[in-house]
Amino acid sequence: MTDYGTAGLEDLTTALRSRRSRAWITAVTSPATAGKASLLYAQITIGPRDKSWRDETWVFGTCTFTRASLSAARVRSLFAGGGSKNVALGSMAVTFELPETNFSWRRQASLAEYGGLSLPIPSINYSVPLVGRETIQPPSGFLVGDGAAPSFPSFASAFSAFFSGDYSLSGSRNTQLGELSVHLEDLRARITRVRIRSASLEVWVGGRAARGVRLELNGSAYRASVVVTKSGRVVLPLPEGLPTDAWLWLKLGTEWLDFRSLGGWGGRLSPDVDLALPKDPVSDLTELVSRGEGAQLEYKQKLPDTAGEKRTVFKTVVAFANGSGGTVVFGVGDGGEIVGIEGDLQRARRRLTDLVRDVVTPPLSARVDTVTLDGRHLLVLAVPEGSGVLHALTIDANKPEYYVRRDATTFYARPEELAAIIAGRGPHHS
Repeated sequence: MTDYGTAGLEDLTTALRSRRSRAWITAVTSPATAGKASLLYAQITIGPRDKSWRDETWVFGTCTFTRASLSAARVRSLFAGGGSKNVALGSMAVTFELPETNFSWRRQASLAEYGGLSLPIPSINYSVPLVGRETIQPPSGFLVGDGAAPSFPSFASAFSAFFSGDYSLSGSRNTQLGELSVHLEDLRARITRVRIRSASLEVWVGGRAARGVRLELNGSAYRASVVVTKSGRVVLPLPEGLPTDAWLWLKLGTEWLDFRSLGGWGGRLSPDVDLALPKDPVSDLTELVSRGEGAQLEYKQKLPDTAGEKRTVFKTVVAFANGSGGTVVFGVGDGGEIVGIEGDLQRARRRLTDLVRDVVTPPLSARVDTVTLDGRHLLVLAVPEGSGVLHALTIDANKPEYYVRRDATTFYARPEELAAIIAGRGPHHS
């Protein structure tokens, strides 16, 4: 599906035919006379109900703002051909007329700004004009609300408050009246959260049909993609950090379902993108070393060599991965003295990364950082919090070992702890 195009009333009614959700309508009308009013503008969203939604009406001398819901079938009947239409919105009978001309549509990502509206679900948005739209102008002067309805110094400020919940007066501006803005939410799959780390990209995917869609990272110097197996967190590696001009796509075949521009393309970064990068790694490490070992922190003097040393180190890594996460700092003695890592630091980093990959199953999205403190080189292995995936230590082939963290000590996992991890309520939630 392309990003925008033109459609007719028949196309819109066809798109509405399979919809079973309610239609949530926010509208501006002329003053009601004998219970009847002319429609000036409306936003119609077809999808799940917003938790903050409530039917409401603000009556002013020059216009009326109202919210009401209808069935998708009733809304579809309103677009069946042009001509005069009548619909009940709350206690008002509202009239309007549609021309039999084509109009524009645009597909929007979730949380994209569109006409002052930011939907949490991807949508296709149709801009259907009203007959006589060129003569429909915003009311002028103060808008004084009847009864409990609030008052405003301009139509623009009243519109922002009613449609967007923004009661600030600065920056409000008049919208283009004379159209029906129809938003059909796409519930199949969407991006719900993004966290950018030093060496990985964590993406949360939701939706009714998330399984089987493809998540793709496309950047100037690095690209990666994976098929989503279920709703929840998906991890993409970033071996050289986030590439410039990075875009994140959620797609099905040649159709995109949702996307995020991670480089701020268009001058806007989506509010659900979290930049979780260390601002000052030296200060962070100084704080870690001074803290002393605990439930989520262990010191190791050097990288492990023998099978016994690997088991000692990586049973803790596995326990962190099965619980609340944690950090292992290499190059620090048990008493907190900084001894450093000998030899080539980058080679040691690659070796540690390979060890994590070789002895922890399934693969773990841990991050390995290099830091110099007091003239000595250290390696910091950051293990993310568990997400319902059960990790095992595999020093001996075909003999997985499962561990958990209790306070500041690592133990073999009990059967009930294994069951809790698989159920998504690991030791840190029990």
